[in-house]
Amino acid sequence: MPWERGAVKADDIAVLAMRKKCLDPETDRKSRNEFICRILVSLHELRKANLIDKVGHGCGVVWRLLPPDP
Repeated sequence: MPWERGAVKADDIAVLAMRKKCLDPETDRKSRNEFICRILVSLHELRKANLIDKVGHGCGVVWRLLPPDP
């Protein structure tokens, strides 16, 4: 799993979410893009709350959890 390395792409989350809902992320590109957009909104909110960090830019960006405050 991609997140086992400590970071994940929004697309990876979207694919997993679609499969959990019995949707095919490979053939339903419109839904996949909608899932990605919604997930990115949530990821940006989590970043504002200092819960996750954005690493990189553009298509290669990954998201990772920040360590809890002591």
